[in-house]
Amino acid sequence: MAAGFADRTQPLGPRPPAGANRYQLGAPGGAALLGISLFWTTCASLTMLLLSISNAALQIALFWLIVAIGCAAIVAAVAAGVHRRFIMLAGGFGALFLLPVLQGVVRGQSINLSAVVFAIATVGLVLSTVHVPPSWFRFSVLGFTTVVGWASLIIGVFAWSGADLPAFYALGKDTLGVPQLSGIFGHPNTLGTIAGLALVFQIQAIAAVWRRLSPLLIVPAIILGPTATVILLLWSQSRSGLFGAAVGVIIIAVPALGRKPVLWAWLAMGSVFVTSLVPWALSVADVSGFNGRWVAWQAAWHEFWEAPIVGYGPDLFDKAYWAANPVSSFKPLHAHNELLEVIGVNGLLGLVVGLYLLVLVVTISVQARLVDNRWAMATVSVIITVSSMEVVLGVGSVAESYLAVVLLAAVLGSSLQLLQRPDLPSEIVAPHDPA
Repeated sequence: MAAGFADRTQPLGPRPPAGANRYQLGAPGGAALLGISLFWTTCASLTMLLLSISNAALQIALFWLIVAIGCAAIVAAVAAGVHRRFIMLAGGFGALFLLPVLQGVVRGQSINLSAVVFAIATVGLVLSTVHVPPSWFRFSVLGFTTVVGWASLIIGVFAWSGADLPAFYALGKDTLGVPQLSGIFGHPNTLGTIAGLALVFQIQAIAAVWRRLSPLLIVPAIILGPTATVILLLWSQSRSGLFGAAVGVIIIAVPALGRKPVLWAWLAMGSVFVTSLVPWALSVADVSGFNGRWVAWQAAWHEFWEAPIVGYGPDLFDKAYWAANPVSSFKPLHAHNELLEVIGVNGLLGLVVGLYLLVLVVTISVQARLVDNRWAMATVSVIITVSSMEVVLGVGSVAESYLAVVLLAAVLGSSLQLLQRPDLPSEIVAPHDPA
């Protein structure tokens, strides 16, 4: 086991003295309130961007609010006490966001201010999770993904019934005469990714309360949760979303992964990486239409070899780039692969940061499996699988790519807290939080 990542350690962070105000800045309760506020403010801002709400003043105000809450959450969390593991995780996310920004400054290319905003948000979110009761974030990610899924399903039904709503992807395919649903996300692959995560969260939540609820509540929960989400996934016709959801469900369905021998968990995560190579193989074989991504993959790979140390910079895949490189009528906005995006934009510098974060994320998810009921393992598995076909960890011109990072940070941070808090129960969706 890696040094500093023991399965059981003592609770982190000082507790407030008797009689102290738990919710003042610098107290654990204050950091907790800031952390959960940061999560919902960031999700609200991203949802506005996804809905293409053009109120620039409101969006700018939300950005400043995210920065303010994020900075306050960082200060409060550090003042209340943060273990180095949370700092390592927050640093990895922050570096992944800010490296392209630094590239833009140094190389005179575009500077993505959204990346700065969401870097602050993600760092603040991770640091605050040490003080946020795990149930708060578990219910938040479950609630958010479920609600936006319902919203997408509802507008899809109304649009198919004749209402003038932008629910379908204009460039999408129709399977058996059914238009490809994009919902509130603008793109079916984004809808598929969020629906895949929602399905994992919903199954975990229902499994955790299965024996404590009556059939009168379980049946509606199954219908409104996993059943509705499976319909959403099928309607999106997103191969990446369906692929990721299937892998995530397998991870939570294999009983051996919830037992003590850690080898099973490591083998499972290794299998996820191998499985993620399937889209590449399909593209090479020109099967199932995956060949369209080959244009983006080749461009990113070419630019990496042109500047292997630092990459092309954040202007890769922008309009000027494709005007100078008219190789295809298909002009993707990103590399359609997380690894190729990282090395194409940031070269080996980005690869080092990306591998650091990947090793950290997978290690936390494997070691927390016995105390977080494999929430982190399933979430990371969905993200890794989808990342072989899409960019899921933030790209400047694609707002929705930041949403998965927020959900991943919330789940990982709460799993890391459970790993560090042996006094919390392991079979959880809503653990009994310490007083």
